[in-house]
Amino acid sequence: ACGSAQICRGVLQAPAAHRGRQEEKIWDQETGSWVDVNLCELEVRIEKHTDEDGTPKSPEEAANVSVKETEYYDLLKVAPGASSTDIKKAYYKEAR
Repeated sequence: ACGSAQICRGVLQAPAAHRGRQEEKIWDQETGSWVDVNLCELEVRIEKHTDEDGTPKSPEEAANVSVKETEYYDLLKVAPGASSTDIKKAYYKEAR
């Protein structure tokens, strides 16, 4: 009985899902609704705030990061404000 209810719900929601995809919307799990996202605008905003490799443009932003424990950063020989890319590279370098 429970499985057939789920199938019915899926069949009833299929037109709304198809319409949402046609309108180039994405499903937001938190709100439980279709959301319109302007990807071009989002790309421009991200490019304004990051370099080509994804790190913040201003080093002051990265230097102002405050962490409680720096032991892991010290082991990897990176600053606490390092980007995730830099941390990943340092991890693989130290793992060799």
